[in-house]
Amino acid sequence: MSVVVHRTQSDHASTFGFVNNVLVVIGHTAPDAESARNYARATHELGQRHPDGIGLVTIVKEAATPNAEARRLLVNNFRDHARFIHGVMFVVEASGFAAAIQRSVMNAFTLASGVSGKVRIFKEVSDGVPSLLRRIVMDVDAEDLSRAISRFRDAG
Repeated sequence: MSVVVHRTQSDHASTFGFVNNVLVVIGHTAPDAESARNYARATHELGQRHPDGIGLVTIVKEAATPNAEARRLLVNNFRDHARFIHGVMFVVEASGFAAAIQRSVMNAFTLASGVSGKVRIFKEVSDGVPSLLRRIVMDVDAEDLSRAISRFRDAG
């Protein structure tokens, strides 16, 4: 069975897509309030279609942190939708000190959002997918899902 991430929208900071009950967000630059609102809207829409639980995958291509308003909106998104967010996978593709700062910000963000037990941070998509699949209901092979997410990321 071929697994495909379907692109739904994009803005200046992010590209959004989904596969079944998993939202996939590719962060190209630091999100601002507009991008954070788009993330919240996509989370809400997917949660409405899959009230039994969704997974969120966010791939950060550049180590850039959101501004204060975007952080507030992102934290509120996770709080507002915690009832159907069953697993969150952040992938930080940057390296070095900048990546360490990004992971630290993500850890602080998840603690503030109240969903910290559902969140994992990884360096590679393939490292995180098995963990995500243990948290959500989705009948798919981990390698197939990893490849689909990676293809979506590479397509921009």
